[in-house]
Amino acid sequence: MDMKRLVYSAFLVLIIAVAGCVNQNENKEDENAFREDLLSKTIPEQVMMLQSLTPEDQYQYWIKKMDNTLASKNLSKEEKNVIRPVRERMTVDLYRYSGTEENNSFEELAEQTVATLKNEFGWDDYKVFKYFETILTEEEYNEYLKRISREDLLEE
Repeated sequence: MDMKRLVYSAFLVLIIAVAGCVNQNENKEDENAFREDLLSKTIPEQVMMLQSLTPEDQYQYWIKKMDNTLASKNLSKEEKNVIRPVRERMTVDLYRYSGTEENNSFEELAEQTVATLKNEFGWDDYKVFKYFETILTEEEYNEYLKRISREDLLEE
C-alpha cells in the first residue's frame, strides 16, 4: 500500500471515529433532554411519552431503570433477588410485540414479583411504583416527588 492510500485510510478511520463520538454525544444529550422533560410531566404524560418511543428506546430506558433499581442502596439483597429475574427476562421483543406467549409470561412474572414484594416485604403501591413501574430512576423519582404532591402520583 502506498503512502497516499495509507494516509487516506487513516483519515477515513479518524472521520468515522469522530462521527461516532459526535453521534454518542448527541444521543446522550437527547436522552438527558428526554429525561429532564419527563420530570416535568404528569404520570399519564410520562406514559404517553414512553409509548411514543421506538421499542428499542423503550427497552433501553427500562433496562437503565431496572439496573438502577438493582443497584439501589435502599433495597435489601433479598428484595433485589426477587426483582432480578424480571430484569433478566427483559428483551426488546417485549416492546415490539404484544399478546405473544413471551409477553404473557413476562407479565405473569411481573405480577408475581409485585405480589411477593407486597406480601413478603411489605411494599405499598408507592414503593412498587417507585422501583418497578416507572422508568424514572430512584434519584429522578425523588426529584419528581419534590416537584409534585404524593397524591398526584397514582391519579388516572
